This record gives sequence, structure tokens and C-alpha cells, in this order.
Amino acid sequence: MSELKNKLHELIDSTNDTIFLENIYNALKHNADLNKRDSLDDQSSEHSSEPNEAKASYQRGGNQRKDFLAELSPAQLADHHKANDEYERVETIPYEVILEIYKRWEGK
Repeated sequence: MSELKNKLHELIDSTNDTIFLENIYNALKHNADLNKRDSLDDQSSEHSSEPNEAKASYQRGGNQRKDFLAELSPAQLADHHKANDEYERVETIPYEVILEIYKRWEGK
């Protein structure tokens, strides 16, 4: 795992794309927040059988967690499934192509 982290550090250090870096930061921050919340949920469940307010708002029917897919509209859900299918068939757009598209958008 440390080799993967080192590779990520190198890639992050080599880019000057602010939007890309902000997206990476937001994704990592979101993951850290989820891990922190889950850790707090685990600790609070050890001390009490009642869910705390934040935990209760995220859970449905006791200990079942909400599925984020249940929160999507039918159109969003269809897009999600289409994207997953494309990913599994390796029908994705290379990062370099996306950068070129963003550069063209910035020029407008």
C-alpha cells in the first residue's frame, strides 16, 4: 500500500491542474469524513443501543444504511448503470482527453 501512496504523491506533485487537485482533495476528504463517522458510530454503539441523531438520520429501519442509489431519480439511476456498464466494458475516456475538453471549455 505504501508504494501506491508514493505513486499517488508523485502524480499529485507533478500536476498543476487546480480543478483536478480540488476534485482529488474533495474525494479524499469525503472518504476521510465517512471513515471518521463510521468510527464514531462504532464507538457510540458500544456504549448505547440507541443510535445518535446523526446516525439515525443516515439510517433507515434500525441498523440498515440507506443505499445512495435509492436517493437517485430514475434518469440518474439509468445514467449510473450505463456508466458502470461502460466502465466494465472498458469504454471510458482517457484522462488526457478529458483535460483537453476542459481546456476548450475554459477558453469559451
